[in-house]
Amino acid sequence: MPHGPGGDLVGRVADLADGGQRRHSADPEITARPAISTPKLSSLAELHSTAWAGERHICRLAVASCHDMPSPEIGQELADADLERQAARLHVFMDGLTLQTATYPRNFTPQDIRAVVHEELRLLTEVQRPSGHKD
Repeated sequence: MPHGPGGDLVGRVADLADGGQRRHSADPEITARPAISTPKLSSLAELHSTAWAGERHICRLAVASCHDMPSPEIGQELADADLERQAARLHVFMDGLTLQTATYPRNFTPQDIRAVVHEELRLLTEVQRPSGHKD
């Protein structure tokens, strides 16, 4: 088992998954080590929800930037419903790209990934707004 900061990350994630019921009593060195310095989350579901909200916020920031709009606050939807749908679409796109690159890493170079992300962001700037004008 790896030692040093984060050496028992798998065990710590397992603790989150089972509500902290799993214990490391089999390895006193692991038990004696200080906890990883991360925000305390009560469950894996909370971690999942927090990660999703952070990802959606980044997508909202990207859409707002593409349309020269002010950045929304964390947790705040974009005021324009069409732009909020674009943020949702970008979020789905990024999740799909993440899954594809994790599943088939040999099929993507960093340059390929950058190109497809830039193309998606370019398409976002070309979407017509409800008022009928392009940004």
